[in-house]
Amino acid sequence: MVVDTDDTMLFTYDMEVGDMHFVFDPAEQDVWVEGKKFTATPGMVDLVTTAQRLGFAVIGITGRSDAQKAASIENVTDVGYPGFTAANYYTKWPTGAQPSYISCATSSCTTVEFKAGTRRHLEQDLGYDVVLNVGDQWSDLQGGYADHTQKLPNPTYYLPSADLPGVHEPRLALAQPLHHEGGRLQRTRPGRRGHPEHRCGQEDHRRLLRRHR
Repeated sequence: MVVDTDDTMLFTYDMEVGDMHFVFDPAEQDVWVEGKKFTATPGMVDLVTTAQRLGFAVIGITGRSDAQKAASIENVTDVGYPGFTAANYYTKWPTGAQPSYISCATSSCTTVEFKAGTRRHLEQDLGYDVVLNVGDQWSDLQGGYADHTQKLPNPTYYLPSADLPGVHEPRLALAQPLHHEGGRLQRTRPGRRGHPEHRCGQEDHRRLLRRHR
């Protein structure tokens, strides 16, 4: 089983909302990572430990940098995920150290190329069968090399990433949200409040945040 880290194993909401106020700051993110401040995403410790108890190997693949690997492994271990080491927790490589098993269309790999290429390495080079791949972003799941995928909800942010050639990104649930009308759930039309194309004022954003907390 392959698992992502941010908002899959570790919950970043307090950093994204309480600290950054939805304006991502990589320097501040590094403070949180090195400080091992993240809590476990609800339900995920049970999922991972149950899989391990049943005999499945659980492998981490994250877009975090290699410089953050040690702190990330300590963080996931501290909040209850056992068994992660440098050997089974894959991060993005340092500049000039791209693994030979990763091939990318340009000099800069997309998240899909990195993660799918790493899963291909697990299956074709190391002999694993990835039975389940779990992540909160579509870029965690695209590119194949997994029997099954599980998309976790992320109400805080969406990270677009270029697909691999010939791979279509699943339609986002947000693209056609639902609303109550006439006692029934209806699809929200473009231009209507609640649709992604509708631009809310600051007070609308505050009401939405309060509703979803």
